[in-house]
Amino acid sequence: MQQAFDYKQFIVLVVDDEEIFLDMFKAAFGDQFRILTAGDAEEGLNLLKQHKYEVGVLVANLCMPGHDGVWLLEQARDVKPHLVRMLSSAMCPPTELLALCRIGLHKFISHPFARPAMEQTLRGALEHFAEMNAFIGSAWPATQVPRTTPTTAR
Repeated sequence: MQQAFDYKQFIVLVVDDEEIFLDMFKAAFGDQFRILTAGDAEEGLNLLKQHKYEVGVLVANLCMPGHDGVWLLEQARDVKPHLVRMLSSAMCPPTELLALCRIGLHKFISHPFARPAMEQTLRGALEHFAEMNAFIGSAWPATQVPRTTPTTAR
């Protein structure tokens, strides 16, 4: 018998400058997923660095004051290359399409989104991250992988 996937084993980090959107996102999905939120790209990057080994999915709004979502997703790629990166926006200007391809975007999410579709997207993203983490996470250099047991010199 196959055990059910634990969708709370990794964090979904959501970055948006609209506090009401973040509150609604947590209310809609907080019972199914571990949600962490940030109000701007810099705060989101700091939270990603702080929770590097727990975050599996990053959802960033395209248009935010200061650094935008594309900047954040580029920075996130350097912090955690196999992180599932998604961008959300009410519209995506054609000039952004090349940048989205360059950063290895997993999915573009249009606003407004339907709750069932978003739930399915988050489930798929977390499952994808878990698969990638099983392969890539174990292959990272020792300096990047947290040690779970102390080592002793011989």
